[in-house]
Amino acid sequence: MASNASIDTLEQLDKIEQDFKNFVLKQKHPCVMAKSVFKMEHFHLNIYDDVDADSAIKLLNDLEDYIAQYDFESNQFESFLAVFPNTIFVSELAFEKGLWKLLQILHDFDDCVWDSAVSDNPNSPKFSFSLKINNTI
Repeated sequence: MASNASIDTLEQLDKIEQDFKNFVLKQKHPCVMAKSVFKMEHFHLNIYDDVDADSAIKLLNDLEDYIAQYDFESNQFESFLAVFPNTIFVSELAFEKGLWKLLQILHDFDDCVWDSAVSDNPNSPKFSFSLKINNTI
């Protein structure tokens, strides 16, 4: 299930995927949907070098491919996971800043308009991040 890796070996790639599965399925993970998606193998795990512009471009392309193949009419759920094994955050605040930086980079590279069904204001209760919306979905 894992792809887009620039990890050195297939063993490293498999370990990342197995660690993620163990985290969701064998620890006290609170999300029932995540457990279901992993049990049914309905996830797309993608590995990226770092939280930077080069990885963001690859991530955006992978998200576009994922959205294109997703069946929005189906009741079958899937999840897209982006893993950055070379990025280490020293605190929750550092993670939050890194996440918002990545989202801004993705937005800057996105060639589609913001989904009009949601707000682009992070302070709005109707905020939702929008990527690759082309009104055909």
